[in-house]
Amino acid sequence: MSLTLNDIKHSKIKAWVEECIAMCEPDNVVVVDGSKEEYDALNLIGALYEPRKN
Repeated sequence: MSLTLNDIKHSKIKAWVEECIAMCEPDNVVVVDGSKEEYDALNLIGALYEPRKN
């Protein structure tokens, strides 16, 4: 499931995220829900980019 900034229900958190976006001007913002599926996907991506140990 893909979340957007409008899916953030907590007004203070949403305002903080909007402030960070305005200050940092990112090309993209990803809102995560903290689900196990997202956790597993992020761990898989992280494992692909781990430096090799020789």
